[in-house]
Amino acid sequence: MRYQNFPPSAGLQDYIEEYTLLSSADPIKSEGLPPGGRSGLIINLGTECRFTFSGTTCGLPPVAIGGQMTHQMQLTPQAGCQLLMITFRTTAFYRLFGLPMAELADQVLDIEAVFPLTFRQQWRAIMDQLRTLETIQECIQLIEKGLLAYVHRMPYFSANWVDQAATWLAQPGSRRIGNLSQEARISTRSLTREFSRQVGITPKSFAQVMRFRNMFRVVMSQPKPCWQDLVYYGGWYDQAHFCNDLLQITGLTPTDFFAQQHATTGLLISNPDQLS
Repeated sequence: MRYQNFPPSAGLQDYIEEYTLLSSADPIKSEGLPPGGRSGLIINLGTECRFTFSGTTCGLPPVAIGGQMTHQMQLTPQAGCQLLMITFRTTAFYRLFGLPMAELADQVLDIEAVFPLTFRQQWRAIMDQLRTLETIQECIQLIEKGLLAYVHRMPYFSANWVDQAATWLAQPGSRRIGNLSQEARISTRSLTREFSRQVGITPKSFAQVMRFRNMFRVVMSQPKPCWQDLVYYGGWYDQAHFCNDLLQITGLTPTDFFAQQHATTGLLISNPDQLS
């Protein structure tokens, strides 16, 4: 599967992290999409695509909400697949649409089942127009026009403590939730409840997912990192915690997981030892 990334326009940079087009000219058996610590919209611009999550396989609707994920999802695209994934910043989906994000976690939901009628009608019209466009750039411009209508209704945005907490938790290294609640001057229980409402998952789960994301940054920034590099720079306490987290998120050992990631095969291991 081919991946292409596109930046948002200036008016959406506080809300959108990036657009990613997933496309495949040929059918693919399946491909894993690990969690990335973000929520978003998934727009199907091509042929049928099915996804499997927590043992359940479903067809992907024309426009879907991808809530915060704590486990890997499997995609099974047909030939001619084109999926446009709109990745929102950590609390941006909540700020734009006011949805309780914890209720969307670990789910891919048809917008028809979640959003009010006016939003659904708007996206039906957008989908009709998208089918007439020839380039992905034109598609993104049309989608941004619809999203900007929501941004213009919002008051001026300034980062709140949930955004600051997410930034803190995303940094490599050991981050204790108790220390975070002291910094925010809020109880651990209140912090967890409000963080989950705006982000979609608990601070503990978010930190786990971000360690996983940081690991890929190491892969891309170093020519041949060893397992110890991934453990250290990803922010795990030790190799055992690294293996346990990876197994929990992907259902695979590190060696098996990276063997299935075609974009990263051959980049990861500078020694022959396997982790299990």
